Amino acid sequence: MFVEYLEAGMRLPEMPIFLDAKRFVNVPLESAYEGAWKGTPAFWRDVVLGKPAR
Repeated sequence: MFVEYLEAGMRLPEMPIFLDAKRFVNVPLESAYEGAWKGTPAFWRDVVLGKPAR
């Protein structure tokens, strides 16, 4: 387990994803999250943000 404490507004860090007990790959969480958010349909972004239906 890898623990990283964050506060609201902080950029997400690069974190390891372990492939097995000794091997891992660092993942840039902030850019991965931003890319996923940009690819999310506007309807679902509004739902997540609590915006009223259009």
